[in-house]
Amino acid sequence: MYAPVPGDAVDQPTAPIPKRDFTWQAAAHTYVCPQGHRLVHVETSRQKRSGTETVVVDRYRCPAAHGGACPLRARCAPASGASHAGVRSEYEEHLEALRARMATPEAKALYRLRGQTLERINADWKQHRKLRRFSGRGLARVRGAVGLIVLAHNVLTLGAERAKALAPGAEAATPSGITT
Repeated sequence: MYAPVPGDAVDQPTAPIPKRDFTWQAAAHTYVCPQGHRLVHVETSRQKRSGTETVVVDRYRCPAAHGGACPLRARCAPASGASHAGVRSEYEEHLEALRARMATPEAKALYRLRGQTLERINADWKQHRKLRRFSGRGLARVRGAVGLIVLAHNVLTLGAERAKALAPGAEAATPSGITT
C-alpha cells in the first residue's frame, strides 16, 4: 500500500511534539522523549474504532519529576498542562513500516501517480455524484450506495468509450477507467 501515514502532519513551532520525535525502545517496551526522558507505561485500554472494531492501545507518560523542568513542556502537553501522554496502538509496527516505505523516492513517485487515476474518480464521485455522506445507516446500505455509484461510473465510462469508438476516424478503443 502507498498512502500518507495517519497522524503525520507538518510541524509547527507551537504544535505539540509529534510521536515520530519520540524513540520507541522495543526491548524496554517504552518511548524516550526528545529530551532523553523515558516515558512510563500508565495503562492499556481498548478503543472503539469504526463499527465493532476495537484496538488495544498502550498509554505512556513522562514522570512528573522530569515534566516540570522540561524546556519542551509547553509543546509536550499544552492543553492539559500535564506531562506528555504517548499512545501506542497494537498496529504501530505496521504504521512504522508504512512510514519507512513512504519515505523512499520510489514510493513518492508512485504516490504522485495516484492523482492521475484514483483521485480523479474520487473527486468525480464527490463533486458530480454528491457522494459526500451516506443517507442510511449500516454497512449494507453503504455498500448499496457505493455499488450504485460504481455502476453509474462504469456506465458513463463505457458510454464515453463507445462514443470515442464510433467517432469518425477513431480507432477501436478499449474501455479504460472502469471501476470494480
